[in-house]
Amino acid sequence: MHRKTIIAKAHLLLFLSYLLLGCYDKGLTNQEISIKLTFKMLEDDRIKFYYIPEHKNTYDEDNVIETKITGSSKIQGINIELNQIPKKFRIDLGESKHETTISIASIIIGTMNDRIEINEKTIHRFFSPNIYAIKSENGYKRISIDNRYDPFIESTALLHQKIKLEFF
Repeated sequence: MHRKTIIAKAHLLLFLSYLLLGCYDKGLTNQEISIKLTFKMLEDDRIKFYYIPEHKNTYDEDNVIETKITGSSKIQGINIELNQIPKKFRIDLGESKHETTISIASIIIGTMNDRIEINEKTIHRFFSPNIYAIKSENGYKRISIDNRYDPFIESTALLHQKIKLEFF
């Protein structure tokens, strides 16, 4: 009976070691992640979600998810599903040269077990706008400068740190 207990404990130890090593080997980047953006956009447009995978250093057209938006005065949402946690990401707020405000109600970033909820009051801590997206009371005013138009918000180092702390 003692020998069976020792063998059972050894098997359990091997199984737990396998699980721990398997989880460790996956690291930060191999977890599935979902990002839900809820917003109000009055005009028809497109929202693009760019992300930088762990093995790359810049945004490119291979790592973008594009969604066509039908304008509405109601809050609407889009979900982005990725098979890894990106090093960095950005949300392009339109490409149709509308110089209007897009109101972002929330951005929810989640894995299978955890989630980070960002609302309109805290978004400025976790995302920074570029020069074509001016933070306003109601969201982000999209503007053209010298006939150029590319409004987006980009994840900050604080958000990346929060993701590491919350998810791992």
